[in-house]
Amino acid sequence: MAALRDLGRFRRYLAMFHGTTAIEVVTVDATTVVVFDTADFRTCTGSPPQDDLSCEAAMWRDWLHGDVYTVTVQTYDTVDGHDPLWHDHESVSGVLGHRDAVETAVDLLADTNSQHIDCRCRQI
Repeated sequence: MAALRDLGRFRRYLAMFHGTTAIEVVTVDATTVVVFDTADFRTCTGSPPQDDLSCEAAMWRDWLHGDVYTVTVQTYDTVDGHDPLWHDHESVSGVLGHRDAVETAVDLLADTNSQHIDCRCRQI
């Protein structure tokens, strides 16, 4: 992207022609993602002007690094002392970042009433 060779110029362009108030650039290997807000987006969503897009940039960085998880809560039943029969209770895919995967697991576990339970965070 030629505009990123001069990030200052690109920032000015976005501010002048799109009403952008914040910009974050995330580069991992050969992929660059530019995160910014525009006046049209703020008008459409009713959100205030942004001055910090670090959370959005962190989400893109996690995705680009492959730090994406599926969190699955399973319950099991034992029948006559045999191996347990596992059942998926709930599963959430596309969780970005290990910390958020653990928080999602804690929330899912809090909503489960079973004593026979297992929870796994699997990187996808």
